[in-house]
Amino acid sequence: LMGGIRFKKEDYYLPYSELNPLVAEEHIGFIVRLPHVYFGFDFAFITKEFKSGNSHGWGGIRIGFN
Repeated sequence: LMGGIRFKKEDYYLPYSELNPLVAEEHIGFIVRLPHVYFGFDFAFITKEFKSGNSHGWGGIRIGFN
């Protein structure tokens, strides 16, 4: 999003002043293990990467068989 060559004036570009110099990212999760199957849950969160952006998070589940 920042730097590089702009071929058209409409190309999306963020000046350096719009970027956040420090970005935090956190991950948390756990696994429940049974004799023949396991279940996992996880969640990730990240703070704003640029001033007009939003903090956001995502998560997921896992199921596996032993």
